[in-house]
Amino acid sequence: MGLTGPQVEQLTAALCDAFNSDTLAYMVRVKMGQFLDQHVDLHQPMATVAYKTIVWAEQEGLIEPLIQAVWLSRSRNALVAKFLDDHFPQLNTPVPPEKIIPAVTGGFAAAVELLADPNVRLIVGAYRAFFETTRSRVELLGKYKGLHDRLHTLQRGLVEQVAEAADKCRPGVPSDYPLDQYAYQLGREAKQAKIEAEGLPNFTEEQQWIAILERAAGQLSQAWERREPAPLRQALTALRYVLAEAPRINSLLTGVAAGLGLEKLIDAMDEIRGEVEKSGQATGGDAPLRQVQAGLAGLRGLQPRLAGLVQEHFAWQWLDKEVTAASSLPGSSPDECFPFWNDVRTALEKLCSVSPENDWSIMLSRLVPEMEAAGAARDLVLFKQKFGTFRTVARDRFFDVDVELLRLSGQLARVGESLDLLLRLAVDDQHD
Repeated sequence: MGLTGPQVEQLTAALCDAFNSDTLAYMVRVKMGQFLDQHVDLHQPMATVAYKTIVWAEQEGLIEPLIQAVWLSRSRNALVAKFLDDHFPQLNTPVPPEKIIPAVTGGFAAAVELLADPNVRLIVGAYRAFFETTRSRVELLGKYKGLHDRLHTLQRGLVEQVAEAADKCRPGVPSDYPLDQYAYQLGREAKQAKIEAEGLPNFTEEQQWIAILERAAGQLSQAWERREPAPLRQALTALRYVLAEAPRINSLLTGVAAGLGLEKLIDAMDEIRGEVEKSGQATGGDAPLRQVQAGLAGLRGLQPRLAGLVQEHFAWQWLDKEVTAASSLPGSSPDECFPFWNDVRTALEKLCSVSPENDWSIMLSRLVPEMEAAGAARDLVLFKQKFGTFRTVARDRFFDVDVELLRLSGQLARVGESLDLLLRLAVDDQHD
């Protein structure tokens, strides 16, 4: 998609009105996964930075993701809103990944049909190693998401129920809680986690906490049969130990997503599209070509969305660690509770600059100076109150980003099946 001269002029004005060089660059990083300073000199006047950002996005096929990112970040800006209303009203609402993935898988299915073309076979062969790498990483992505889901299930329900039962259980008194049901549920989650962990490069490490989960299920059964609180409390301790694995697995999932390699899939699909358009000999008429074109468009839309989510997730994950550390430290001011308060404040300012219109951003931007003021006044009660709200809002935002990344990761796992079929048929064809 290219812009006309008047559209470029209008978008340039909107970018200048909505951003400065730093906030534009950070928005591009956490909404598109791109480092703008590698492509545009940010020390130039803002009008030049804005114009060159548009030129770069057009050259890289990223103009649509750029426009959508600008809208998501500055939808209340009058010039941004007018630009979209005038030219791209369809970009006001992002298309959910579950509606894009079928086009991507359909594109690879069409590539299978096109293997009869020797030039398409050559392209698939040239990208074979990248396809195999992406297929493997997509499989890992699905497995780590499965483990994440198992722990999420425990965190959102079972652990709280077991904790409540442990608090009220008395020796020799039948429990009012269905401990046998809890044991069954824990055993089922452990069994499913073991299946998800099969084939992971760190299978042994994952197996350790899964074994603890199995032991917790056995301890719950003992507590039910013997009417004893001790095994129940042991099970609760084990469950809390297991939940401590969630941030590590989350980090592994994010790392896999960061190295998924969608860029190479885009290059391959683009070359296949170009070859079929050039030859004009698509098997089965124009349908395979249209599928490849739709798959290419889908990948081009998903790649910056995934890359941006990964960058935003990394930023919130670091911030969450700092907040967790601050929660365990004494003090009546941010400087006393946060080991690196200046870094935390700077990171927050950047994250809030991406979405200054959102409720979480408005609240965090307000709470930072309020915490500092309470600290300066040595008002411990007020500081703890403000910090508690700050922690809740920050963690809720991190959770929202995490959910969005998990949702996209779950959808991307479906691409692996299409890649697997393409690779198998390409290899079989070479052996014939």
